[in-house]
Order: sequence, then C-alpha cells, then structure tokens
Amino acid sequence: MKNLILLFSMLAFFQLTACNSEDKQIEIDRQVRKKLSVIGGSVITELKLTPEPQENLYFADAMMENGMPIQAMVLIKDDSVALKETINSIMLRRLSKEMQETCVGVSLKPIENSRVPNELQGEAVFKSGEKIQLFAHEEFGWRPANDSATLGFLTKKQMQKILSDAKDTISLFTLQRTAVDTIYSGKFETYKGKKKEFSVTWSQTGFRWEINQAQK
Repeated sequence: MKNLILLFSMLAFFQLTACNSEDKQIEIDRQVRKKLSVIGGSVITELKLTPEPQENLYFADAMMENGMPIQAMVLIKDDSVALKETINSIMLRRLSKEMQETCVGVSLKPIENSRVPNELQGEAVFKSGEKIQLFAHEEFGWRPANDSATLGFLTKKQMQKILSDAKDTISLFTLQRTAVDTIYSGKFETYKGKKKEFSVTWSQTGFRWEINQAQK
C-alpha cells in the first residue's frame, strides 16, 4: 500500500512538473515572439528555438507575417528573456527595403586583418536569383564589394530610377571593368530607344556613377 501511495505521489509530481515546464515554455515562446515582432514590425507566424552550446543561450529562427525571415540570439534565464537580432538578419531586412526586392539570404563572415574593426564580408541572395558581394558592419551598414556583377546589379537599379519616363524600362545593360581596377564603363538602352553611357567608380566606402557628357 505504501508503495502504491508513493507511486501515485511520484506520478502526480511528474505531471505537475511537466505542466509547469510546458507553461514556462509557452511563456518563453510568447515573449520571444513579442520581442521579435517589435524588432521586425510584423507578427511572428513561425518560431524555432535551438539550444546553443553556451548555457541558457538559444538561436531563434522565425518567419514573420509579411513573409520576411528574422533571426536572433536569445538568452533565457529563469523567467527573463533577452534577445539580439543577428547581423545577417539585420542586413537581409535592410537590403530588401533599400533594393525594393526581397532578399532571401545573407551569409557573412569575419574579415582577417580588416581595416574596419568588426566588419564582415559575404554574399546576399535575392528572390530573383541575383547575388551581390558585400561588406557589412552593425554600426555603419553595408557597402558593395569591388565586383562586376554586384556593381552591375546595383547600378542598373539606380539607372532605372533616373529615367524620366516611369513606363520605360532598361532592355540592354552592360558594365565592364576598365584598365583601372576600381573604374568601370557601362551603357544601357531602354525599350523606347533611349541610350546612355556612364562610368562607375568603386571606393572603400561604396561606389558612384557618372553619366558621360556625350550621350545619344
């Protein structure tokens, strides 16, 4: 009889512990979703928390209602939840906004012997399949790498914005590196026949383009 009483007591204890643990997990999930929603400006529809080797540290991989992913490192101690969005996630959302095109992935890694402390370098991929090489910094933002495909993609977007006819779009576009490693020459033609030639200069802080004086 004593053994039966002890068994029932143990079962009741484990059930109570499991219930408390489940309630705590629900509350943690709620807090993480709320904090990520504030950062991302959208409701969190999916959330996955993965434990990190460091105690009480988790990696949050979430999807927002607006279709954008968001990631963060989460510190959970007792009932307290603190989190910090990863720089990959920050850059992904920033690029999507600035390029007005959905960025689906950013991969960054530290730079050895970088002139700028804590600067990272890597690649960003857009929904269209376009990729750009970039440098990123949590405080200073991002800048393009000295890469033909990257500067071509960014320049084409800028050139499209300067067209006086909003209904006209670029049909042909080229950008080639010159004898000077940091200077490129390019030209484009629109569907309505407008033609322009330009040059692009890359620098350590970004890039700029200039329309040539002799235009067709």
